[in-house]
Amino acid sequence: MTIATLFALYVSSGLGVGQMSMLKETIGETRTSETFRTIKKIVGITLTVEAIGVLGYYLSWGHMFDDNGTRLFYSVFHAVSAFCNAGFSVFSNSLADEANVLNYGVNITTMFLIVIGGLGFTTFWELIKGNPERKIRTWQFSLHTRIVLIATVVLIVGGTVAFLALEWDGVLAGYATSDKVLISMFQSITTRTAGFNTVDIGSLGVSTVLVFLGLMVIGASPASTAGGMKTTTVSVMLIAVWSTITGKNKVEFAKRTIAKDTVLTAMSVFVLVAACLFIFTFALTLTENLPFMDLLFEEFSAFATVGLSRGITPALTDAGKGIIILSMFIGRVGIVTLALAFAKSRKSTKYTYPTESVIVA
Repeated sequence: MTIATLFALYVSSGLGVGQMSMLKETIGETRTSETFRTIKKIVGITLTVEAIGVLGYYLSWGHMFDDNGTRLFYSVFHAVSAFCNAGFSVFSNSLADEANVLNYGVNITTMFLIVIGGLGFTTFWELIKGNPERKIRTWQFSLHTRIVLIATVVLIVGGTVAFLALEWDGVLAGYATSDKVLISMFQSITTRTAGFNTVDIGSLGVSTVLVFLGLMVIGASPASTAGGMKTTTVSVMLIAVWSTITGKNKVEFAKRTIAKDTVLTAMSVFVLVAACLFIFTFALTLTENLPFMDLLFEEFSAFATVGLSRGITPALTDAGKGIIILSMFIGRVGIVTLALAFAKSRKSTKYTYPTESVIVA
C-alpha cells in the first residue's frame, strides 16, 4: 500500500477522496491531510531501523565470516527479515545453530527489530515525536499507543515467564540461567508473527505449544509489519468484558471512552478469526493423517503469518498445502478487509427500530 501510494503520488495528480479515506484507515492515520506525510515517515523509519539492524548483525558476526561481502549480505537479509516480521533466515536452521543461539548481539538485534516492526509505525512515531493530537507535542501518549505499549510489555513478559517455567527442564535444560532467560525472551518475542527460532519447536511440550498458539494468534499491533489478530483487538475485547463484569454501560480505559464502533470491530475480528481457524483446522484434519497438535500449530502459524512449524510442512498433502496457503493469504490481507471486500454496501437510514432485550447469559 505504501509503495503503490507513493507511485500514485509522484506519477499522477493524486488520489481521490474515497481512496484517501481508505488509505488513512489502512495505515492507522486519523487525519486524511496527514496521510502522505505519514507514508513518507514509514519509508524513512523502515530504512533507518533496518540500517541500525544491519550494523548490529554485522558487528555480531565478526567471527563467523572471513568474507566481508558475505557478512554484509547476511546482515542486510536478516535485518529486513526481522524488521518485516518475515522470519526467513539464510541459515539452514534459522538461528538455532550453535553460533547464533547464545550470540547476545544477534539475539538483541533481532528482538529489537521485531519489536519495532511490530509496534506499528504510528505508535513508533508517537514515541519519537509525542502525541500528534495535541497542539503542543507532549509525551502523554494517545489511548491507542498506551494500549499497544501495555499489551506488548505484558505479552513479552508473560511469554518469557511461561516459556522459562514450562521448559526449564525441557529444551532449556543444560543452559545457564542467564542464557535460559535470553532464549525464553527471544521465543516470546519472535512467536508473535516473526518466525525465527533458537530452539527446536518440535521438541516443545504441549503446554508450551498452547502458550505459543495464544501468542501467535494475538500477533503484534495495527499499522505494523506483523500479522495476527492484533494486540489492540484483544485488549479492547478484554476491556469490554471487564466493563460488563463491573456493571459499566460504557467501555472505558485510562479515563477515556472507547468508541462503540471500535468495540464492534474488535468483536467482529475475534469472531471471524475464531471461525476461520476452526474451519481451516477442521479441513486439515480431513486431508492430513498427522498429529492434531501439529496440525493446529501449523494452522495458527500460517493464519498469523508466523512461519514457525513443528516439522510437518514438507509432509502435508497438496490439499493441506493449499489450505495453509489460503490461511496465509487471508491472515496477511486481514479478515475484516476481506469481509468488507465482499460485503454489500449499506445505505445509512434515518430511523431506528425499537429496542428489545435478548437473553445471552
